[in-house]
Amino acid sequence: LQADCQRVIDMINSKVLSKETSGEAKAFFVKMVGDYYRYIAENAKGENLEKVKVAALKAYDEANGITLQPCNPIRLGLALNFSVFQYEVMKNHKKACEIADQSLQEAL
Repeated sequence: LQADCQRVIDMINSKVLSKETSGEAKAFFVKMVGDYYRYIAENAKGENLEKVKVAALKAYDEANGITLQPCNPIRLGLALNFSVFQYEVMKNHKKACEIADQSLQEAL
């Protein structure tokens, strides 16, 4: 699983994000990188777990920094997946709920 996820991450970074990408497309692919690091983190241990946690957090933070409308499906998907990351990987249940709630409130 880890090798397959890493191949996807490397492909996104080399084939998509290495080119001039912006807006929705960039947010989508950077979120995807965070998601694949999350998948690795869900099965990782020790030093590798800490490494992929940092990488996932960096990707999710970068995607969050891209301005999208509150009701944009990519932004909503990002909020959901970042919330899952906080809950399942970081074990920060409060932060997970805050992310989901804030996203919902902004979309309404």
